Amino acid sequence: MTDASPIVNATGALGGALLAICTLPQIYQMYKTKSADDVSLSFIMFYTSGLILTTIYTALIGAWAGAIPLFIEVLLSIVMIAFKLVLTARKKKEKEPESQIEVSQDTACCDHCKAMRAKASEELEISDSTPQ
Repeated sequence: MTDASPIVNATGALGGALLAICTLPQIYQMYKTKSADDVSLSFIMFYTSGLILTTIYTALIGAWAGAIPLFIEVLLSIVMIAFKLVLTARKKKEKEPESQIEVSQDTACCDHCKAMRAKASEELEISDSTPQ
C-alpha cells in the first residue's frame, strides 16, 4: 500500500477517535443509572463483531490511523457488553422472589419429627389467634 498523506492519516485518525469516543456516553449512562434496559445486546454484539472485522482489515492493509482507534472502540464495546450482561443479571436476580421452603408434616423423617412439627404448628396457630 502506498503511504497516505498526513492529511489523509489525520482524517482517518480523527474519524476513528470520534467513533471510539461515541461509546463513552452510553457506558457512563449505564454506570450512572446501573441499568442497561435500553441497550440491545444483539446490537452491541453485531456492532462489536463488525468492529473486530474492520479492525483486522485496516490492520492488514496497514491503515494504522484507522486500526488503532477501531481497536480502542472494540475494547469499549466489550466493556459495554460486560455492563449489559452484569446489569441484566443483577436486575433479574433482584426480581426473583426469595425461595421459601415450606415444610409439611408429611416430609418429616420420623414420628418424632412429625410430632415436633405438629406441636410447632399448633403453637404458631395459638400465637397468631391471640389478640395483642
